[in-house]
Amino acid sequence: MLTSPVVQENQKRIVQLEDNILSPENTSQVNKPAQVQAGQRVGLADLQKFKVNSKTNYPAPTPVIRIAGANFGLQGMISALTGPPKSGKTTVIGFMLATAFTRLESPSESLSILTAPAGRRDVVYLDFEQHVSSTQQLHDKVLKYIGIPESPPNLHTYNLLQYSMDERRQAISAIFNELDLHLLIIDGLADILPSVNDEEKANALIEELAILASKHNTCVVVVIHENKGGGSVRGHLGSQIERKCAGLISVKKDRERKEHSIESRLIRIGAEFDNVYFSYSEEKGRMVQLDALTTQQRIEQAAQEKLGKDRDPVFLNGLMFRCFEKASTLTKTELRAEVSRIDNQAKSDKTADRRIAGAIALGIIDNQDGQYRFVPSQNPLSAI
Repeated sequence: MLTSPVVQENQKRIVQLEDNILSPENTSQVNKPAQVQAGQRVGLADLQKFKVNSKTNYPAPTPVIRIAGANFGLQGMISALTGPPKSGKTTVIGFMLATAFTRLESPSESLSILTAPAGRRDVVYLDFEQHVSSTQQLHDKVLKYIGIPESPPNLHTYNLLQYSMDERRQAISAIFNELDLHLLIIDGLADILPSVNDEEKANALIEELAILASKHNTCVVVVIHENKGGGSVRGHLGSQIERKCAGLISVKKDRERKEHSIESRLIRIGAEFDNVYFSYSEEKGRMVQLDALTTQQRIEQAAQEKLGKDRDPVFLNGLMFRCFEKASTLTKTELRAEVSRIDNQAKSDKTADRRIAGAIALGIIDNQDGQYRFVPSQNPLSAI
């Protein structure tokens, strides 16, 4: 069940109490990054305000969005969310917006996503790529999470699908100039550029957003799709985001299990987080985080998959069991030939050698004077 929204007059106290998630105390005693005016000539005297020495004290950026305790979104910096279509990105965005206005009964109620209370500052969601009905659904879902019937006055949701690329950039500038931004989420950053592979324009866009975020002490989250087939974010724009962002997460969907996951790709300051898994609950009528036991199982499975076949004990045990079915010992050449015969993905000597090296490292086989021998386990498994 959802709790009521945080009362505005208590926001300042809540901010100080909850996870040190907003600005540090005694900010007058620390330095704030200086700003430089665009286009002005820079001399040595101008550099003095940027100088770092024994008398300066620049604290780490303040966390604004935490996921499973990790610092994903930081004040004054850009973070990024990526993933294929229908992976669950909208659900993640919804909880980022909602938890700026309320606290749920437990972190798992919001998929372990926690945004610092907005107080009287503004929270903005810009949608550049979806039909307005989808934006409306997200907005209504956010209100449901918060537990209120009407939009808070400082929650601003816009669908700018009909705007041109130039008008969208103007809209971003207007929002920064006319609102006191706590959090800005831009869904469809690539739709501001004619091409995600235009290096000059991509660099300029990210630089502009980074300057605005820093100047206005705003946490900016941009949403960008992955390349087809998954993995890297799209084009030069995606590469530039990876270089500049405070945090990068990927949202994925396991279609067989009908489960989704939030995966940490990069956390610039602090530790990364273990994958967060969630699925749709018919009972609650929304996405919910998987229980602790299932989550741990999924984390272990993901870690094993990340290692690949060359370090997979079940796979390598099964492979070597079959290699030595007809012989107690094999030479390196003979073992390599058996690996290539049984494993269709190990046809090259290089791949076969990696399988052999992995099996030795795991104690599945040993090598005595050039003679390789299978070391039986208590439960030999065939994974081929």
